Amino acid sequence: MSVYTHLSDDQFTAFCQMFGVSFAKAIPITQGIKNSNWFIQTTEDEEGSYSYVFTLFEERPPEDIAKMATILNRLKDTLPMEAPLIKVESETDQHSPYVIHYENKAITLVPCLSGSHPKQTTPDMCRSMGAALATLHTVLQSLTPAEEYGVPLYPWHEVRDREIQFMPADEAKLMSDIWQNYDRFPLDTLPKGLCHLDMFADNTLWDLDKGKEQLTGLLDFTEVR
Repeated sequence: MSVYTHLSDDQFTAFCQMFGVSFAKAIPITQGIKNSNWFIQTTEDEEGSYSYVFTLFEERPPEDIAKMATILNRLKDTLPMEAPLIKVESETDQHSPYVIHYENKAITLVPCLSGSHPKQTTPDMCRSMGAALATLHTVLQSLTPAEEYGVPLYPWHEVRDREIQFMPADEAKLMSDIWQNYDRFPLDTLPKGLCHLDMFADNTLWDLDKGKEQLTGLLDFTEVR
């Protein structure tokens, strides 16, 4: 996360009001590379604390973010995660009830999760992440057809053809062999559904206090497809 588009306090106030949130202060989040993000302190928060994450999506079109918001609201009761708030006047809004449109970009406001990013992972933490992903796959079976909710798949064959030109001969052969084996898989007979596809450790939050390893948050659902 980072900040690429700059907003004034008046803009933050107006946008937060659209979600029924009283704005006091925006604190830039400096990590990350794709979107502009701020912690939002409300008028009810104590100084130095904050309740929401305000995200302005720099790359993904608003239509993709609206799909992501639908997915998050389907998952929020079964996994440690939060979903975008619904706009106060969503019933009269022609766009998604979860997304503000600003200069052809999407804005969401999401409650903060507790926990911190892990500096290292353990086998038990990996098992917890695997169990969470299994739940995600099961719950999202209810969103059909899956293609209408996930973002479009990458044209991997185009990536292969582009990158293989720059590989050493042995690596290019390995890529070709792997691809041929992949083409032999009976893909049409395998289960289908939406996947997270970006579940790295830095997209998780944990309660690691006093030796605990409790998963408290799953993040970054922009790659779900």
